[in-house]
This record gives sequence, structure tokens and C-alpha cells, in this order.
Amino acid sequence: DIFVENNDIENFLLALEKDEAIKYKELLEQVSSNKLIDVVQEIVYKANEAFNYKINAKLNLTLLDHLNFAWQRQKNNIIINYPFLDELRFIYPKEYDFSKKALHYLKKKMKPDICFDESELGFLVLHIHAALKNEKVSNVLLNREIVYTCIEFIERKFNEKIDRKTIYYSRFVKHLEYAIHRYKKGIQLQNVLLNSVKDICKNEYYISKELNIILKTKYHIDLDENELGYLTLHIYNLKNRNK
Repeated sequence: DIFVENNDIENFLLALEKDEAIKYKELLEQVSSNKLIDVVQEIVYKANEAFNYKINAKLNLTLLDHLNFAWQRQKNNIIINYPFLDELRFIYPKEYDFSKKALHYLKKKMKPDICFDESELGFLVLHIHAALKNEKVSNVLLNREIVYTCIEFIERKFNEKIDRKTIYYSRFVKHLEYAIHRYKKGIQLQNVLLNSVKDICKNEYYISKELNIILKTKYHIDLDENELGYLTLHIYNLKNRNK
């Protein structure tokens, strides 16, 4: 086992904001299994160790809430699969590796009360990643939706599938995520290669401008020319390295 029993997590829980602590207390009253509460706290404690104490304490709240709801779903034979698990394994390898161990520990400790389905692995990865980046899980899921929307559009323009297990795909995804983050924070980049990119990668630049129309229309995200120039380079690599 990677986990140590009976860790003192009281100081870690104190990191919750006041309103979050209130929500957590309310959630504790709703959860019927003290065992589940203990296991989630242990997972959060070890996640904090594994990721150099960068895990947001809200993971105590969000993960317990998710797993408690997942328990209720499974009692009613409702299984929700995360469809892009292989992609998560490639893009977030550290979160994926930790989540695999966490799921094994969760299933082991919760027997015979319940056996969480393997479909929970993808959601564990997303929760760990959100806590690591200090984001809401809903924002992480939205970013994943935006990525899928963009990739599907690019595939239609290329008229071919993009290999999601290449470093070029990973770079594209991470750049797009950071570009969205910069837009929301009002951070602007200077792209000294912009004019050259426009001239050399004309088709890819046009695709990036079309993508921005989708982002602006559907998600209210409007990337400037500097960001589109960098995005163009990643699209160029996707197209040419995919062959």
C-alpha cells in the first residue's frame, strides 16, 4: 500500500475557507459511511505529499462529494464512463498514476460495502488535476470540452484523425489550456514570430482564426493575434507530424 493509516489531517483541513468548511460539515452529515470519509481524507493527505504539498484542501470536499454521489449512482446501477481516459493518461501522467493507486486503495478499503467501478478513474484524475491547479472541477471539465471541440474541428479541416498519443498533441492541448487561462486573467503575450507565422503557415493560421470564432461564439473566449500565432504553430505540427 502507498497509504499510511491514521494520519493526522486536522491541520490540513483547517486550510479550507470558512464557507467551504461549512459545506464540508454539511456533507459529512449527508455521508452515511464514516469509512468513506476516512478513506477520502487519507487519499487527500497522500495526494498532498505526492504532489509536493500543492494540493488544494478543497479536494477533501469535492472528492468526498463526488464519491458519495457515485456510491448512490452505483446502488442504482447507473454507471457513467469518462470517455477519454487514455488521453488523460498521456496528458496528465502523474495525476493518472496517483489516481490508479488511489482507486485501488479506495476499492480495497470500501469492501464489502461497495466496489467502486473502474469508470471512476477518469473522474479521480480530473479531481486531482483540479486540486493541483487550484481550479474548480467544473472549469477543468469545461477546458476538456473546449479541447475536444477544437480537436474535432481541426480533424475535419485535416480530413484525418489526430494521434492523441504524440508529444505534439500534448503540447497543443497544454498551450490551449494556458491560452484560455491567460485570456481569463487578462495576461497578454508578445509573439515576435507572428508575421513570419502568418506568411509561412497561412492555412494553419486561417484554421486558428476559425477556431477563435468557435471559442468566441460558444465559450466567450476571444484570443488575440499573438495567441493565435502560437496556436498556429501547434496546429502546423499536428498536421505535419501526424503523417
